[in-house]
Amino acid sequence: MMTERDEKRRSILWRGAMAVSTALIIIIFVFFILKLFTSNPLEGKWISEENDMTLYVGENDRAVFSWQQDSGDKYAEVSMKYELDKSAKTFTLHMDEQTFESEELILTDDETAAVIRDTVETMETSYNYSIESNRLTLTDREFGEQLIFNKD
Repeated sequence: MMTERDEKRRSILWRGAMAVSTALIIIIFVFFILKLFTSNPLEGKWISEENDMTLYVGENDRAVFSWQQDSGDKYAEVSMKYELDKSAKTFTLHMDEQTFESEELILTDDETAAVIRDTVETMETSYNYSIESNRLTLTDREFGEQLIFNKD
């Protein structure tokens, strides 16, 4: 009688443990599937060695470009809005008033501010993107020029 009772208890515990572990596996699987289809593939910090440019793509539809200016050790940094279409693999950058009203841009001299504005205006376009083993290639949809970045 005693062994029969332990066997029933073990059986109940075993079924409970299997139910909990099955539920956990299903929840983890659903989490990774959702993350795969809803995450931003460009999110993170990307560095271009060709033109000393850094691109940080955030999750709140803002991208920050920084690059070394021609004059010395100064770096220019500009925040822009972006749109990402994963099905068409397009990455579109937009200027907004906030881009040119930043304190850093207001405090620079007129010549430097003009160079920064020109650079930002050339970046404001739509790109096709491709990612291969931590290497991002942005191809200008109008002119075909490419920017190549490596994941940091």
